Amino acid sequence: MATKKYAPIGTVSHGTMREEDLLDSFSAELSHAMRNYIWQGMTDKTEAFARFSQMIEDSASVAPESEDAMRLIDELFDALDSFSPPYTSFGANEGDGADYGWWPIIDAESLEDARDSGYRVEISDHGNVALYDSHGREVWSII
Repeated sequence: MATKKYAPIGTVSHGTMREEDLLDSFSAELSHAMRNYIWQGMTDKTEAFARFSQMIEDSASVAPESEDAMRLIDELFDALDSFSPPYTSFGANEGDGADYGWWPIIDAESLEDARDSGYRVEISDHGNVALYDSHGREVWSII
């Protein structure tokens, strides 16, 4: 089995807000995340694994324009957010509401908190941002 890593910063689904597209994209990404990415802040991964697996199964059979579909999309959002690297979240891109993925939380308070938590934040003169853990390993970067 490959070493688990942090989810990559960037897009998972772009250019659509149709429920059936989001269900397909988010459930596929959740399945991939469960196998490949580091789980954040979960005490009972066995229960979460079962719940996430059920969400993936449900997304294949739910009627796309139903209330159940909207509830499931919200649950998939939350599930994907549990794989967010430090100082990121899963959601819509601030500049494009139809661009869903993992995005850094870049504000003065979060950056200061990251520094206080043992992370090193580097911001270049061009505005590139990188977060490094206490061992100097890059957690994420954006250009």
